[in-house]
Amino acid sequence: MRIEKDYLGEESVPEDAYYGLATVRASKIYDVSGYRWQRVFIKSIAQVKQAALQTIKDLGYMEENKADALLQATQILESGQLDQYIIVDPLQGGAGTATNFNINEVLANKALEILGYEKGRYDIIHPIDDVNKFQSTNDVFPTASRLAIIYALKELEAAVEKLQSSLQEKEKEFVSLVKAGRTQYQDAVPISLGMEFSAFAEAIARDRWRIFKSFERIKVINLGGTAVGTGITAPRRYIFKVSEQLRKITGLGIARAENMVEATSNADVYSEVSGIMRSHAVNLIKIGNDLRFLSSSLCREITLKPLIRGSSIMPGKINPVIPELMVQSGLKVLGNDTTISYATSQGHLELNPFLPLITYTMLESLELLQKTDLRAVDYCIRDIKANPERIRQNLYSSQALLTVLLPYLGCTRIEEIWNYMQKNQLDLVQANQILNFMPPEKLEELLNPYNLLRLGEVDI
Repeated sequence: MRIEKDYLGEESVPEDAYYGLATVRASKIYDVSGYRWQRVFIKSIAQVKQAALQTIKDLGYMEENKADALLQATQILESGQLDQYIIVDPLQGGAGTATNFNINEVLANKALEILGYEKGRYDIIHPIDDVNKFQSTNDVFPTASRLAIIYALKELEAAVEKLQSSLQEKEKEFVSLVKAGRTQYQDAVPISLGMEFSAFAEAIARDRWRIFKSFERIKVINLGGTAVGTGITAPRRYIFKVSEQLRKITGLGIARAENMVEATSNADVYSEVSGIMRSHAVNLIKIGNDLRFLSSSLCREITLKPLIRGSSIMPGKINPVIPELMVQSGLKVLGNDTTISYATSQGHLELNPFLPLITYTMLESLELLQKTDLRAVDYCIRDIKANPERIRQNLYSSQALLTVLLPYLGCTRIEEIWNYMQKNQLDLVQANQILNFMPPEKLEELLNPYNLLRLGEVDI
């Protein structure tokens, strides 16, 4: 163990640990959830530090050998090789200060090692004076937060695109399968199975558009604003250059906020982007529930690929596990959205201290949606099979087809026919053979899939 000291006292730090006393202290206080920062967030904050240090080096505010060692350390952190030392629980007080300290200490000690010094030699490289130079947690953390969300949104966007394409493929495959439509879980007028999948695909297409628009909101950063957005302690040259450097490092279309005081104090954009995730979650829940019903023993119009045993007591039982996963993931995101909305409303004056909770929860939702979308495509949507015979049976034995006859027979006559069909357990064609309420060739014409699915009536 090594002993490190500051104005609050001293702490014992494991000899081989790259973190220091601030991290040890914070990990004891905040170890409440068992959560750890997502890889994408650690990558993002490493890039923020890299941009700051590169700008500092370019402007001549740090010795070249020290800056080079720190820049090398940021690259190692970015790669994931030091993740095990980022140990502070994301649920923390101080608006992310404990995490910023954790990062600063890891970078300082790794740079010391690169230069050939022992860990803890902060007289050579200091976590605050050097690693955190011209920075504050209040501009570093929000900037890293937004970078991480942009990266996660890009992953989600790609997954949503795959889900939309998969649904569109099924739309084409099922385009001519006429079936009973349903409203309030009751038979309604005819529709095609392809049309139902087209409705799924269109909803997901809107989600793609929403994600695209959300980049505009989340790309604005306050790096260089330091404590409250005024840039106190940071040279003006640094403030104007650091965002440009970060854009170069990340390749992302980020932009420095015109009003950095506003960007530091307000977190409403998180609530807005969370609302976009909520909309996608709602669509996943709706589609998942529809697939559960269509594949259920009550309907059986589609068959889902059997994946795992469905019961520990009923042999051969198969459950719609992926649609159930879609529903549960969606519900989790709805709960997360509530957390995010409340947390974004709790900012006070120049800062929102609950940004760690907001960030962790946002990234959790984005990752959950992205993985669920891909599971839905790979383990469910692609392998859905239609059951044409069951679809025809359900259609011809329901009142769904009778609405087609309304312009020709009127409501009263159709209701009489329906009562007869139910009483005698007949479908529409069988009932017509007995009751002869319409010439068979005319009924066949009306029941042609093209006529059933066309938009409106051509001629009555």
